[in-house]
Amino acid sequence: MNNFSKLKCVRSDATLTEAKKIMTDFRIRHLPVIDDKSEIIGIISLHDFLDTEAVKDFPVSYFVSTPVHYVYDTDEIKKAALMMVEKKISCVLVIDSSESVIGLITSTDLIYHLAQILEAQAEPLKIKDVYNEKQSEKETTFRIVETVGQLAQSLSNVGI
Repeated sequence: MNNFSKLKCVRSDATLTEAKKIMTDFRIRHLPVIDDKSEIIGIISLHDFLDTEAVKDFPVSYFVSTPVHYVYDTDEIKKAALMMVEKKISCVLVIDSSESVIGLITSTDLIYHLAQILEAQAEPLKIKDVYNEKQSEKETTFRIVETVGQLAQSLSNVGI
């Protein structure tokens, strides 16, 4: 599983301090860990940084979570959600038919998607148009998606 371009990763020999900087800089909680062949060998999460001051210069390979769980971009979102619940994990990688990694889906992403579905089902919101001081209805433009690939793309489009 390689050939990913936009996915932020960290090398297995990087320190926890370096990994935490990447996660902080890009505001992410899960970071795939790659080996010297750029193959993903595991995932490190912010949860792994609790009480790590004494080991901050250790390589992330000491803390990486394995095995790496993944779903195909054509799989239904339900499959990713159920896998995360069953395995008690908070993210899965998303791969395409050639098994190239194209992103990852986290439990936060699934909650965000659920919130959008619930919002789409709610009554249109009344908002005040600040330009001409009149009331108008806001129509929801959120599109309910069914596959993890569509969700990953949708989240990427809004910068998440």
